[in-house]
Amino acid sequence: MTTETPNQMPDYSIIASYYVAYLHQHTWFAREADKYPHHPAIDKLLCRSAPIYTYVQDWQLLVREHPHVSEESSTQIAYAKRGQGRA
Repeated sequence: MTTETPNQMPDYSIIASYYVAYLHQHTWFAREADKYPHHPAIDKLLCRSAPIYTYVQDWQLLVREHPHVSEESSTQIAYAKRGQGRA
């Protein structure tokens, strides 16, 4: 994993590439991502025109946690069970 300062944050294509690579490397993550779409609030966040580092401190953790719609309430955000990156 790399650590970036705000001036070194990757663009969205790098984040998307990381997401795809993580899908292929971790079957549990692929199951979560396939079963649960991102929460609409997360999609809105990622579509903003401001640089991602203005509102996300750790973009890699955001990918690994896969924030999605909660099964209990569509207004709540749930996270992948193994979102801290454990294998």
